[in-house]
Amino acid sequence: MSEAARTIGWGFLGAGEVAAEFAEALRHVPGARLAAVASRTAERAGALARGFGATTQASFEALVNDPGVDVVYVATPAARHAEHALLAIEAGKAVLVEKPFATSVADAERIVAAAR
Repeated sequence: MSEAARTIGWGFLGAGEVAAEFAEALRHVPGARLAAVASRTAERAGALARGFGATTQASFEALVNDPGVDVVYVATPAARHAEHALLAIEAGKAVLVEKPFATSVADAERIVAAAR
């Protein structure tokens, strides 16, 4: 399969309202699909995943290590953005963090350094 024809699997850490809106937007992006969801509760992850044909993961660690996930969208509470972005980066995943990117300059610098 050519690189241009490859489908990008998105994994969502968090399953709140903004994540659901983003998942809906992914339906309109050629070559993108919601692959997996992990949340603080299995019920929330399952509710979002079912609506988009995605799987659920039992933990954030399992999601970032899922081979079907190419990009991790961090949609957890802002106080955990740095922790979760770093978790995904350490697993070798591309990362998109919802705003705020980080809650401190130090956290932002740690995330940028890890990504580089």
